[in-house]
Amino acid sequence: MSALDVLYVEDSPSNALVIQRVCEHMGLSLRVVGNASDAIASLLETPPRLILMDISLPDVDGLAATRLVRSLPPPLGSLPIIAITASAMAGDRERCLAAGCDEYLAKPFPVRALVDILRAYLQQEN
Repeated sequence: MSALDVLYVEDSPSNALVIQRVCEHMGLSLRVVGNASDAIASLLETPPRLILMDISLPDVDGLAATRLVRSLPPPLGSLPIIAITASAMAGDRERCLAAGCDEYLAKPFPVRALVDILRAYLQQEN
């Protein structure tokens, strides 16, 4: 198991704090980066077991970042990616999945939904 369980790509400190608390409660290690460029650098430095990807980012949007991750060779390119976004309009979920995300959570979401997704994807390796 890698030293990093979850990489969260999020430019909002308040959103990151919520995810940080959930991960701490679950005993998971978390690294938060604020943009897609830092996400790729972090991914290459210490591969996580799962990526939480905000879709609205300051440099490259999360869909483009997801496609970039998917272009990396395995195992990096096949890491689970969960889209977390305030975009909850018709078609947003489909766009996230088409870009390569494995799951989609629209903000605001019930904490239980995040916990269930984290458990489901992180248990797969055990």
